Amino acid sequence: MTNDPLNLDEAGEWADRWWLPDAPDEQVPGVLRYAPEGGLSLSLIGAFADRITSNPALGVTAYHEGTRMWDVIHGAAEQREITLIGCVPKGGKRTLFARVKSPDKQIVAAMTAIIGAHVSGEEDAAFSAAEVSVEDLGLWASSFVFRGFLGAPDGKIDGTGSISVEPVEAQSVVVDETEFRLEHRHTLPFFDERKGGTVGRTRDATFVRAVSAAPFSVRAAWATASLVQDLIALATNRAAGVIWLRLQVTGTNGRLAPRHHADVLYSPAALGQHDDKAADPNRVLHLCVAPVRGGRAPLVRGARPAEGGDQHDPGPALRAGQLRREQTPDGGGRCRGAAPRPAHR
Repeated sequence: MTNDPLNLDEAGEWADRWWLPDAPDEQVPGVLRYAPEGGLSLSLIGAFADRITSNPALGVTAYHEGTRMWDVIHGAAEQREITLIGCVPKGGKRTLFARVKSPDKQIVAAMTAIIGAHVSGEEDAAFSAAEVSVEDLGLWASSFVFRGFLGAPDGKIDGTGSISVEPVEAQSVVVDETEFRLEHRHTLPFFDERKGGTVGRTRDATFVRAVSAAPFSVRAAWATASLVQDLIALATNRAAGVIWLRLQVTGTNGRLAPRHHADVLYSPAALGQHDDKAADPNRVLHLCVAPVRGGRAPLVRGARPAEGGDQHDPGPALRAGQLRREQTPDGGGRCRGAAPRPAHR
């Protein structure tokens, strides 16, 4: 898909210039590499000063034990801004007094990379929306853009059939002044001509888009991703890995300016595998209802149906993340579980 988010289970590489925010003119060339197993590593041809110093008196510099760490390193590569957060030097090679003059080399490890924006740190409220994809999210939502048809007149398959794409309306719920929307990203059908044959292809990805009333930081985006992870882990009874996380930069709402997205590369509690087989549909819990005094009540505090919804019947909002408790006629509780069924004819 055009403008695909960066999957956390796929390696990447960005080569260009890097600098410290307080010294933007002192740029060092280097290559940023990301690997799902090893994380983020910046290899510099040159080096940032990593010795800890102080100036106890005018013209006097004292050197101390330990190594300097940097909260943020900025860079630019492939026509995108890059911010590295939580940076620690991991080694390198100094060429002081070398027989042949050559540049120093330095390796820096980073906890997080924001590909597409420069921010001052993980608390910088520079984003207006977060989008996150988690394993088995589409299965739990039971929301599909695909429709399939097999021709079978008189009960016999005659070899005709079709797969079509029909966009579905986004479902939403508001929780604590944040709107969570269940959305889809999909391609139109196309033909992939191969030497040994032709393959018809189309792809669909389900994700959650969270839009807050106020701008938020990358730290808040991590919390949003963890919230969606916990919900799907509860429904599938197994760890739900984050497949990708990206943010919308404040001030780019698609009307006054095109949406500007920034991808986040980090190490979540569980790493999602975007191409692995989905969970068993018959083992996915979609709704749990339990006794509560006074009848029905939201399970998620602060949740309310989206505009136009029924307060006592979550309907579409339920699949976007609003669960409910319900009292049965005999005063007991019950759990509803439903396996999603792909739409077909």
